[in-house]
Order: sequence, then C-alpha cells, then structure tokens
Amino acid sequence: MNRTLSRLGAVPFSVVQSFDWGYLRRYRALSSEQLLGALGPPAVWRGSRLAVAQRLLNARFLDDIRDSGFQLAVWNHQVDRVSVREAHRRGLKVFVYTVNDPVEARRLLQAGVDGLISDNPCRIWRVMLACVRASGTASSGASRKGSATR
Repeated sequence: MNRTLSRLGAVPFSVVQSFDWGYLRRYRALSSEQLLGALGPPAVWRGSRLAVAQRLLNARFLDDIRDSGFQLAVWNHQVDRVSVREAHRRGLKVFVYTVNDPVEARRLLQAGVDGLISDNPCRIWRVMLACVRASGTASSGASRKGSATR
C-alpha cells in the first residue's frame, strides 16, 4: 500500500487506519510521512481481553497511540471531553465513528472531537454547522463514509 500511495502522490491526502495497531507500527517503519489512525477500542490490548467499560479512550491508549507514531485516535462513541482534551495535549486528533444520530453528533462535537465519520452525513450536517458557528472555528469536519480527512 505504501508504494502505491507514494507512486500516486496520495500520501499527503490519505489516512491509513486499522484496528491492527501492529500493522500500523510496521507501516510507520516504512513511511514517516503517512497519516496513521489507530482504530479503537481494541477488544484485546497487550494480550488481555478488555471489558466494554475498559474501552473508553483513556491515557493508556493515548500514550500507546502517540508513542507508536500515529496521529489519529479513530474511536467509537466511548469518548468524552476529558479524553479528547488528553488526546489534544498529546498532539493527537480524535475522530469518532460511526455517527449518524444528530444528538450524539452534538455531544461529540461539544466534547471537542476533530471529526466525525458517518454513514449518512445528511442526518448530522445541520448539527455540525451549528457547532462550527457556535465555536467560531472550523475543525476537520465530518468525512465521507470509511475515510477521514485532515
């Protein structure tokens, strides 16, 4: 994949993301320029199966993401204002998948996430616009299904 993205000149315009953080670490060794997103939460982390309550985006995941050279935490809905603030403090961006509910979109945007991934952006665009207008700044915004933009 790295050769293909490089040959096409697509590295600056693409994100490689995976639930397999080991794959992303190997990819990082091939390309220092590629934007990498760690999908989470992992069901198994460092050899142990995690209970649902343990899968909140937290300091241990964020440290692992940062220390592995990734730039994005691409998480499910288990994020809150504190975890987003901690991610930003580490220089990471937080994208959340799969957000189709306007109420959930508002909660996540108010928590400070950098982007939303949706199967149906038409359902959440008004909320996104209202949040951007209220904050006076534009974040990365929602991306198309299955991808993230920077």
